[in-house]
Amino acid sequence: MESISLTGGVTAKYYSFSDHVVCVDINKNGKHMGSFCSDVNQFLEWDKEEMISLIQQHIKLVESSAILRLRQAEKFPLQDQLEFQYYKHTEDLYCIEILQAGKVVSTFCVDCSSFDEWLEDKEQLFHVVDHLIK
Repeated sequence: MESISLTGGVTAKYYSFSDHVVCVDINKNGKHMGSFCSDVNQFLEWDKEEMISLIQQHIKLVESSAILRLRQAEKFPLQDQLEFQYYKHTEDLYCIEILQAGKVVSTFCVDCSSFDEWLEDKEQLFHVVDHLIK
């Protein structure tokens, strides 16, 4: 897992989620700020400045998401009293929240094209979410 350190106590670690997907896990001052994922080819096209911009945009969206959490999102049950919901976070990103007893315990965001592929087969979406919580 490789990492990038930015000003303001921000660190981002990126890793291969699968053969086709790379995820970026973000922390700010020790607090987890969620993740976003992208197609490997798209990830490889980003230069350092683009990566920093995406990380900063992600943090800004997460920090302002208290209002966004009031939105309606369809919920799907998982094992161990967990469920997940997804929603369109921005024009380019969908976010998936893992909930336990109605509280968000994990969040990650992914580009729309990857998410749309997962939606073609709900089992694939469930597999991705299940993989994240293990």
